[in-house]
Amino acid sequence: MTDPGRALITGKWKDVGRFKGPMLRGLAGRAPYFHNGSAASLLDAVNFYDVRFGLGLTDEQKSDLVAFLRTLYRRLRPNRHPPARDTLRHAATAAACRHNQRGSRPA
Repeated sequence: MTDPGRALITGKWKDVGRFKGPMLRGLAGRAPYFHNGSAASLLDAVNFYDVRFGLGLTDEQKSDLVAFLRTLYRRLRPNRHPPARDTLRHAATAAACRHNQRGSRPA
């Protein structure tokens, strides 16, 4: 029997056996890892998967993998913070209002 995968969510036959993997962007900034925080660093997580799945990675390959995962993390400049969700929502609402006002003016 085939695992239904994403088809359970989308209801589409083409999604049977397809899966959505976890997002790797920003992973380096989300330590500790695993549901219980048992991997304090990316290297600890890589070592866990290497042993668990018998990957046989060399120390150099582990180091390269950790370095790659770190490149997917963009640190903000010290004095910059991401905009709050309310700020983004307000900006989108204001833009929509401006668009509607332009479209509703009499000709």
